[in-house]
Amino acid sequence: IDFFIGTKLLGIKQVGLANIILTNYNHTTLHNEILQEEVTVDNLLKEYYNTDREIFAQKAEELRTYLGHGSSQNVAKILMDK
Repeated sequence: IDFFIGTKLLGIKQVGLANIILTNYNHTTLHNEILQEEVTVDNLLKEYYNTDREIFAQKAEELRTYLGHGSSQNVAKILMDK
């Protein structure tokens, strides 16, 4: 249901909060999302082993910098502006 609401009703392509925020900020995502019927042990392991940890850490730092202090208030503002 959450996936349907997010993608169809809200018109967003990501459903993970970090990905929604980063897409809004710099049109990238923190990580690939594996949703619904795509969630299998093989798919999860493939993403785990294929994730570039340096790029992940860099994007996570960008997210922290973007949110700054008072991140919960900043997230609420970002989501309300969508």
